[in-house]
Amino acid sequence: MMFSVRVDKHGEFIFVSKDLISETSAFFRDITHCDNWRPGHTIPVDLPEVDAESFKIYVHWVNTGKLIIKPCRCENLHDFHEQESLIEAFILGDFLDDSAYRQHVIGVIIAKLSSWNEFLPSDLIARIWAATRSKTPLRIFALQWMLVKHEESFALNFESLGLPKEFLADALELMFSRSKPVTSQLCADSLRQLLLKGSEEPRHQIER
Repeated sequence: MMFSVRVDKHGEFIFVSKDLISETSAFFRDITHCDNWRPGHTIPVDLPEVDAESFKIYVHWVNTGKLIIKPCRCENLHDFHEQESLIEAFILGDFLDDSAYRQHVIGVIIAKLSSWNEFLPSDLIARIWAATRSKTPLRIFALQWMLVKHEESFALNFESLGLPKEFLADALELMFSRSKPVTSQLCADSLRQLLLKGSEEPRHQIER
């Protein structure tokens, strides 16, 4: 028996074995426990919010156990493409409640760290904080990446990076949770002032 999964806003259909995907994804396992499908028939699932390429990567992993990210045609964008694909893979695993896939993706991210030399782009960080819960491994990775490997550059440039306020708050918490050099102390003080300034801004009143 198969799942017929319609993904993306364009409605692309992707077929995947019910038994294989239900074994690893609690999301799909819960669907098989519903009473609105008949054994022997294809089970339709509508996921318009899921990117087609990300789901294809996931289905390939379900079928083979291998996480394959297609290389970017433009060499200048290789790191960004790889980072974006892996981040979206983790977010999809979170959405589908697949802990094995999440762990596999994080393992691949950790293995790739030595080859990534730049900051994570602010739009990818915003995507992580918008799509994941507090203290998830992906958030911890992003914080460690920005504050440990690029600590001095982050301390000097964080105000110009356009990072989401939730990320800055988590960064401040991380800084005070470990021993830190003077650059981090100065950065933490600046972060705290920025966050306090934001909290003092007047809120819009609701019109009655």
